[in-house]
Amino acid sequence: MVETTKKPGRFVDIARNCVALAAASANNHAPMMSSAVFCLNDARALLAKGEPVPATKRALDSLSYSVGTFHPDYNEVRDLVAWLAS
Repeated sequence: MVETTKKPGRFVDIARNCVALAAASANNHAPMMSSAVFCLNDARALLAKGEPVPATKRALDSLSYSVGTFHPDYNEVRDLVAWLAS
């Protein structure tokens, strides 16, 4: 369940977790694995620059290529992206 209180420090924690989740799935030999890795690298670079919300969005993009949009990991990150953007 998504935490209802938004705190800037939590954004970074959420982004790190989303990027880690995407990293765990990026090299799964899916047909679109190169796209998943490309998005993951973007997410890592954005996180390093201190931009957690765009990093989370790119982690979601990575998951869409590696596991697909019906996978529970994708849906979890999608919900977090929506929450962060609201």
